[in-house]
Amino acid sequence: MNDYLIKKQKYIKTTFELENMKFNNIEIKNIITKKRNKEQYMSKKQKYEKWEDYFIENTDTLKNIPNIENKKLLEEYEKQVSAERLSQLYDEPPIGDFNIEHLYSIHYYLFKDVYDWAGETRKVSMMKQTVFLEPEKIEPYLENVFEESKKEIKNIKDEYHLASYISTLFYNLTFAHPFREGNGRTIREFLRQLINSVDFDFGSYEIDYSKINQQTIGMGMACNAPMFIIPEFQKALIKRNINNKILKKTRQ
Repeated sequence: MNDYLIKKQKYIKTTFELENMKFNNIEIKNIITKKRNKEQYMSKKQKYEKWEDYFIENTDTLKNIPNIENKKLLEEYEKQVSAERLSQLYDEPPIGDFNIEHLYSIHYYLFKDVYDWAGETRKVSMMKQTVFLEPEKIEPYLENVFEESKKEIKNIKDEYHLASYISTLFYNLTFAHPFREGNGRTIREFLRQLINSVDFDFGSYEIDYSKINQQTIGMGMACNAPMFIIPEFQKALIKRNINNKILKKTRQ
């Protein structure tokens, strides 16, 4: 297996491990060579206004396009399908402006076979280790985040500043938590595409998520302290060979 495929396999495996989802090496090898060309199921658009609207009636299973009622089976299906889509994005990242539309398009592509709300702002309040932004505030907040990030990226002077920039953007996107499910995978893929798209005067970089301590990230989010996250992204920044940069293509 060449270096490109090894890095691709490592990225997909790591991003799911950060979600407490496991793949063995055989599963990963199958995923990175498989092509999912179109949706298997037709989406039946539904209304999502309350917390319970997201669940199949009388279950704790999220409503889903293939109508899988068993929660464990749905989790396995979602993991498999989103991993295949992530593999395709790794090979052919879409051309975008790294704005709210770009972020939402990644979520849509990863989950369009699973949920009919893929690529849409959640309609309900959520919290995990911290309280996330209220639904009605998400889109205005993200517009401001991306406006500021586009200004700041032009002024990055060194590797520490780059780690600080990524940490702040990661924190802001995670705090917004725009989607009902799949935020972590979407945000990590967005940041991977962003950093791979820029060549700085001091070097070109990619993010190795396997070097990040998820507990430290969680502490930074829980304490509302993005500065706790900076050392993790410092460890994760790896210089890349600009000659091996993947040419972006427009995804159909």
